[in-house]
Amino acid sequence: MAEVTLTAALRANLLSLQHTQVLLNQTEQRLATGRKVNSALDNPGAFFASQSLTNRASDLSNLLDSQGQAVETLKATDNGITSITSFLQQAKAVAQQALNEANAAGGAAPTDVKDLAKQFNEILKQITTLAGDASYQGTNLLNSASNSLKVVYNETGTSTQTIQGVDFTAGSTGNTGTIATYTHKFIVGVGTTATTSTITQTISSAGGLAIQDAQGSSAAASGAQWYLTTTTLDAAHNAAAAIQFSLDQVDAALTTVRAQASTFGTNLSIIQTRQDFTNNLINTLKEGSDSLTLADTNQEGANLLALQTTQQLGIQSLSLASQANQSVLRLFG
Repeated sequence: MAEVTLTAALRANLLSLQHTQVLLNQTEQRLATGRKVNSALDNPGAFFASQSLTNRASDLSNLLDSQGQAVETLKATDNGITSITSFLQQAKAVAQQALNEANAAGGAAPTDVKDLAKQFNEILKQITTLAGDASYQGTNLLNSASNSLKVVYNETGTSTQTIQGVDFTAGSTGNTGTIATYTHKFIVGVGTTATTSTITQTISSAGGLAIQDAQGSSAAASGAQWYLTTTTLDAAHNAAAAIQFSLDQVDAALTTVRAQASTFGTNLSIIQTRQDFTNNLINTLKEGSDSLTLADTNQEGANLLALQTTQQLGIQSLSLASQANQSVLRLFG
């Protein structure tokens, strides 16, 4: 096959047109995708640097989701503490009513003491029930001091925050959990033969208050009434002192609950601040990635017009260069 020989002028114009077409294809791709770097072939350094930034932003976005769930967990905890606070205030109101009646009776037990004690202990029972219900996605920070919530803030897992749970249960008679150390049944019935020197208070396996004599046998729940005034039983039958003790312990429980609410509130603020930081960091990473790969559409649009003009001029130039060859045909006309 004979080789086609092009003149220098034709070859130069043809190469120029080919180069212009390559640039046109590149510009059209950038306009179509909005990116000046679409693969490692376009710019290896920029491509892989952009990928690294994008991957980190993606990892942080996943962590942001878990941080959001931690916020919801603390909100559920706060709702629980708010309700427990309300229950303690109700218990305080009942104890205050009992104290007022006892004082009016010269320190003796109110006539409706059994009903008041029942109300008091039912409220404590509800505190335990509510503390057990204050969970979110399986995490409960109010029913056990061994429970905790761990929040991760960076993609390597080296920046974390652990929020420790508390035991705000009270038991059916207020003798289990953190709150139980401050709340007690304010009237205790024991046998007539028991004396203060032989009676101790113990916590039964069921969480209730059990009164036993020195030999370990349970005292009868009938006969004379004894009153829990500090940590021992009062043989003087001073109901007012016993009720005041319970009232003081409810006040102490309220102080504890409010202090813990403040602690949880601080933890919530920390998480929300870290959320804001993570959001801003993600935006920064994405902007950095985009600056390496995104095309300037205004510039690429101008390039397209310029290249189209260059292409048209190249075609005209190629046509003019070919006219020299066509003139040879006239010699044979």
